Amino acid sequence: MAIYRQVHLSIWQDKWFSELESSEKLLWVYLLTNPKTTQSGVYEFSTKYAVFETGLSRKEVEDALQSFIKAERVLYDQETEEIMIVNWLRYNSARSPKVAAVIDKEIESIKSSEFKLKVITTAQHYEYPIRAKAENLDMVSEPKDIVSVPYGYTTDTISQPEQNQNHNQNHNQQQNQNEAEAPVAAADITKRVYDLYQQTIGVLNPVIMTEIADWIKDMTPEVVEESLKRTAANGGQWTYARGILRNWDKKNIRTMEQVDADDTAHRNAIERNKGSFGKPKRVEARPDWMDPNYQPPKEEVTPEMEAQLAANQAKLAALRQKNTAEEAGL
Repeated sequence: MAIYRQVHLSIWQDKWFSELESSEKLLWVYLLTNPKTTQSGVYEFSTKYAVFETGLSRKEVEDALQSFIKAERVLYDQETEEIMIVNWLRYNSARSPKVAAVIDKEIESIKSSEFKLKVITTAQHYEYPIRAKAENLDMVSEPKDIVSVPYGYTTDTISQPEQNQNHNQNHNQQQNQNEAEAPVAAADITKRVYDLYQQTIGVLNPVIMTEIADWIKDMTPEVVEESLKRTAANGGQWTYARGILRNWDKKNIRTMEQVDADDTAHRNAIERNKGSFGKPKRVEARPDWMDPNYQPPKEEVTPEMEAQLAANQAKLAALRQKNTAEEAGL
């Protein structure tokens, strides 16, 4: 039995979850993390144990569970006393062959044939490598009630026509679906990056999960995925990917188009610096005077410089005259 379960950080931004009462939030987290949970998302549920382990009253547990069923977040099989977390396989990756093997084993132990079929079809939808096939199931001729829960307390306060109840229920479900669509889509993208990390680099811990989520917000999921792919290609760890992302961040690179442009510029720079043997050329500074068209700079002559030049010329003339006289005397 696993000793932990993953709960995605995006749960706190989910509109449906944020509008739950405190007791409902507690029970929902309990349903995701209690010791009975499985890799398939189907397990036997006991109201008595839920009351004992959460500290909630029996009525609070049953009220909350009934609201989850109405919101189509869970299903309950009254006959087998099994509960199914509807989106469990969506948010808990089973692409690993080892995890898929566990799901195959759990499918055999699921009592509800409807739940068994839903697990298989959902796993196949997400392309999980399970061996079980839906066509191999011996389905019952009449489906059992899997949308209700044994309820010890009445919830009706005012009798309403059934048509209006159905209309209001459908309207509320559609509204909840529309409101949750955006955060769910964002959660799917983040989960995709998490899955890539676990497939290419290794075990994903909560600290790295938070960092990855922050980088996705600052850049784009595709850019973060590209950093992970390059890290895996070089046998690096998260610190290597973080270095790539920081380098792109310094260059204000935010999209894959900018990444491609930066790669192209880098390759062009390398090509320009290559010599005939494929090695970077050594570039030496050439003095100006080696240029065939070199012209020496003209110096500005000041009056002081002209006077000094005249004095030097006079001294030189006197010296030449003295030397001539001495040679004549000899």
